Amino acid sequence: MTCDRGSRSQVGATILASSVNAGTFDDIVTGSKTFQLNYRNRPVELEIVGDRELVLRLDGVVRKRRDREGVSCVYVWTNIELHWEEHHFIEARWWPETQRIHLTVNGTTLLDVTLPGESG
Repeated sequence: MTCDRGSRSQVGATILASSVNAGTFDDIVTGSKTFQLNYRNRPVELEIVGDRELVLRLDGVVRKRRDREGVSCVYVWTNIELHWEEHHFIEARWWPETQRIHLTVNGTTLLDVTLPGESG
């Protein structure tokens, strides 16, 4: 599967609550197809809306929203500015065909999960 980007660096994430096993992260808040986590004290939310579009929110604000029509991999991204102008790049990919979701910060995986069921 493609839809890839480069660099690797060390990051840390604090996950908010528990209800689904997503690889190495066991504590992800999920409601239907919504994933919430806390990255460096900043709330990040990734949501699949109506099995049609991928939405990325930072601090409760929609940063990117993309429809799945015409693409095999839906890609959203945003920059996050932390203290002292420290910038991090959050990227999320969703493959509707397989229901795989992949979320990274600066190229390091925070979430990599395949949802149960089939895409519509």
